[in-house]
Amino acid sequence: MDTMPQPIKYPICQEEEKKNITTFACHLKHYKSLLSHMLETLRKRKWPNNSIKPKGTDTGKKFFYLSCKFRKTEKEKKKKQKNENKKKKEKKINDEQTVPKPQTIVSDTN
Repeated sequence: MDTMPQPIKYPICQEEEKKNITTFACHLKHYKSLLSHMLETLRKRKWPNNSIKPKGTDTGKKFFYLSCKFRKTEKEKKKKQKNENKKKKEKKINDEQTVPKPQTIVSDTN
């Protein structure tokens, strides 16, 4: 008397399924970091850079404000890090070019 309908299984490629799972996990990781950052900020009761606070008491607006601010600061950090790495590489190349190579002195004592 078991008349439970069986779920319909659609054929899906295993590679595609793995890709979907990994992208979903990546999104979850990103949102987890966003939420933890927002909660930390709210616990401290300080707004980023103590700048413009959003108007109203709607928490959704506050979370949106914080998430935008967080994304912006993350992008700036990545850009700054990239520029620093680029400068280090250029400096290393310049140092290698300017360092005089030791020359061997051939003395003619015949």
